[in-house]
Amino acid sequence: MAAPKKILFLSNSELGQANCFLATSHALMLLRPDIEIHFASYKRIRKAVQSTSDYARTLQPKANPIIFHEIKALSNQEALVARPELGVWEFMRSRPTIRNIPTILRVLSRIFIPYSGEELVLNYREIEAIVNEVKADATAVDSFFTVATTVLRTLDVKFTVLSPNTLKDFLAAIQPRGAFFWKYPM
Repeated sequence: MAAPKKILFLSNSELGQANCFLATSHALMLLRPDIEIHFASYKRIRKAVQSTSDYARTLQPKANPIIFHEIKALSNQEALVARPELGVWEFMRSRPTIRNIPTILRVLSRIFIPYSGEELVLNYREIEAIVNEVKADATAVDSFFTVATTVLRTLDVKFTVLSPNTLKDFLAAIQPRGAFFWKYPM
């Protein structure tokens, strides 16, 4: 199987999640300067992407610069800030207990998709256009970038998930007998 020539990274703009995409982009530029890297995210991270690209090119001048695709719709963070009624900030300040599990689950779902229907469709269409335009040989998506994951699944694009989290963070919830709540330290 031939190595990919064009890679698309789809990431939220929050650095906690996006840092692994920036680090991977940097490493790829050094190891495989012939690869064309496309990075799709929100405006807030543009400078970090540019800085990563510039620095890698000082170390490997033959590397292609990262091509940034700005998603102009509202980012997760912007949508959360715009909607205090979702209860996210109160949730972040509250201590988890057995009694407030229903509230936690309701608020968690809003964190992953904090958009109105119209905002969700705008995000979806922009990401879809980027995926169709780039036509990447390999695609990696942020584990918390729900809209991008939905686009990739709808378009039947093969992708990998890139995340700073460990497998424990993803798989603990499917452990038998509710082990997620009692067996694994939080």
